Amino acid sequence: MTISKKASRSIAVNEQQFHWAVSEDSGYSNLIVQGANGHGQKLEVQFSWTSTTDGHIIQIPITPAVVVDAIKFGFENGWKPDARGAAYHCRFMPDNGFVAFHR
Repeated sequence: MTISKKASRSIAVNEQQFHWAVSEDSGYSNLIVQGANGHGQKLEVQFSWTSTTDGHIIQIPITPAVVVDAIKFGFENGWKPDARGAAYHCRFMPDNGFVAFHR
């Protein structure tokens, strides 16, 4: 299933075009990235929300710069945006950066 162009933004990394979108869930945000052709493997990044000592919830802002970093992490760790297959999953940990994981 491709990412809806209507609900996504475009970005270019290493002269490749991608579409990306963010969805909010209970306790985390999900970044989904896919090649602009809509046929390759997706990159799915989970961003956990954190609580401060005074009880406030902090969400990491998912900016275009963060999306570029996620795409570069994916390239360096086995994501193949032009290949078909199951999504490549990773998490962003505020203290450790991007970490790959398998579902």
